[in-house]
Amino acid sequence: MMPKDAATTRIDRIARLTGWGVCLLMVAVLARVAELQIAPSEQLRVYAENRVASRPVQGYRGEILDRRGRLLSTSRLGYRVFVDPERLDREKLDETITLLAEVIDQPVEVVGEKIVRAVSINDERRLALGTPPNPKEGMLQTIRAWLEGETDEREQSAAVISTASVSEVEAANLATEPGEKAVTEEKPKPLIRYVALGGILSETQVVAVRRLGLKGVHLERRPVREYPGGEIVASILGKVGFENRGLMGAELALNSSLNASNGTARYVRDASGRPLWIERGQWTSATHGSTQRLAIDLELQRIAREELDRGMEDADAAGGRLVMMDPETGEILAMVDLYRDVGELPEFPWVEKDPEPGSPPLSPPPPAYDP
Repeated sequence: MMPKDAATTRIDRIARLTGWGVCLLMVAVLARVAELQIAPSEQLRVYAENRVASRPVQGYRGEILDRRGRLLSTSRLGYRVFVDPERLDREKLDETITLLAEVIDQPVEVVGEKIVRAVSINDERRLALGTPPNPKEGMLQTIRAWLEGETDEREQSAAVISTASVSEVEAANLATEPGEKAVTEEKPKPLIRYVALGGILSETQVVAVRRLGLKGVHLERRPVREYPGGEIVASILGKVGFENRGLMGAELALNSSLNASNGTARYVRDASGRPLWIERGQWTSATHGSTQRLAIDLELQRIAREELDRGMEDADAAGGRLVMMDPETGEILAMVDLYRDVGELPEFPWVEKDPEPGSPPLSPPPPAYDP
């Protein structure tokens, strides 16, 4: 049996060696971390930079109600498909175009033209940026021929324009006379990374796009304006345009009150772009639009529409207008303006476009100027 002092000495020696080994390992790890932070490699630099990303916090446009609180106009979030031409699978580009066109209910030619055009422009810009061309350009040419069919004059013109645009700066510089200042070369344009396809999708289409799982195909959320009040109040409410800005009607008149402003969420992400955490003060809430109530009564508007239709039928009129007002307050309760086609009625009954020869004019001509 080993003496007690020798055993204790051996255990102490092993413990010291283990401690020194752990310390050396920790020093090596810290040195590696410092090296990665101070001088990361080119491959790691792409993921290490810009680790803070931001996303908009959607603000909703205010609702419009009638005088009794019935919903006339509201907003919701919908989805639209967009593609990143740089992430599309070139070998399956034709299959991607066909599947997308079928799911989003768009013609194959329309979807294919947008995608192929963006890919072609990226190939040209890649040459201007000094990056090597894509080796699968032959596949792209085949798909373009399949989409466009036989070469026609329009295709030849587009090829000439494309060729001219590539060497535009070079041609301009060659055309300068000696002693003249050469045209300054413009900064190369960045690659196209966003191509929207179609409009807002239905829930069934959204599920179908997600099930496809196509590389480079994504869904983006877009605000959608809906009008539960229907056609009978469409002329009063008007409509919205880009980014839900009012263009006409009540949407335009009340735009400052209905309009919303988006917030911002800044977060730290990992190499795959997934959020890790949000620091204090990096969240800005969205400001939603305020709800507006009109003096219009939806039920009275429906009755007014029906009565005006009946009156136009009885009088065989081409149009009519009805305004219903509260005599005590002066508020407009209903307002309808209709026009219908009655067949042989001229477009403008009060103006005769082609008068018969010799017939007197509908209005006398202005007197001649006599100085």
